[in-house]
Amino acid sequence: MAGEVMRVAYVEGAPNEAARERVLSARVDGISVHVAGALDPESISWIDRFECRYLEIVAIRLPVIPLAARIRLEHLQLVGRFRAIDALRVDELPRVKTLSVDQGYILGEYGYLGQLESLRLGKVRNPELGQLAGCRKIESVRFECVRGRPNELAILDPGTVLPNLSEVTVENGRLETLEGVERLPGLRRLVVTPTSIARPLPTLDVSRLSGAVELERLAIGMNGRLVGIEKLGALSSLAGLTAVRGWVDESRVGHLPIIWNAPPRY
Repeated sequence: MAGEVMRVAYVEGAPNEAARERVLSARVDGISVHVAGALDPESISWIDRFECRYLEIVAIRLPVIPLAARIRLEHLQLVGRFRAIDALRVDELPRVKTLSVDQGYILGEYGYLGQLESLRLGKVRNPELGQLAGCRKIESVRFECVRGRPNELAILDPGTVLPNLSEVTVENGRLETLEGVERLPGLRRLVVTPTSIARPLPTLDVSRLSGAVELERLAIGMNGRLVGIEKLGALSSLAGLTAVRGWVDESRVGHLPIIWNAPPRY
């Protein structure tokens, strides 16, 4: 994925016949369609007529993607509502490398997406890395959880080593343990930001991160009282960490800079 250059046609509004012919004659690698309203299925039924590797659709209601086009896709981003009957299956996306969709739009186990390198899931109810155990090439994961009280519990243990996973972000999720994080040897960025927290205040042992030698950014300090923080002093790449005043023993922080956050609501 690094250094890859693709020629993508941008279309504002539903592609009419003239726009379709321009795209087909331009020999592009993909298309980006932005529509203020619903996008009629016929508006993209023609994309299986060329080698469409990149597809982005932003619309209030998303159309059905032709099966022949799904199989060729390497980069897919969908923003909008989708009928459950039109959901995509993982076996229809054998080449996909980057995927950005709401969770309900993809049926099946993500672990079968063997080429997947980058994943963004919206409206997530189970932010668990275990569902990506088969994605050996995965480099970055972003879970955007459904807002709720309490926030969805993030599970960082993938159950197997994911050697290339370097960035993990969980929005509107909460963290209770770092168990299994040692199975992410390339971890450089870990961000878990809750909007609410349980009472009594949870304790989070961060000493499991002492082996994350490539760690550069750590933003998990809003998930509870941090203990074992002195074990992070040897991480030479770590630029600092987030914390809430009173939730960390500052005498144990050592040289690490702290970015102070306001606590989430209870």
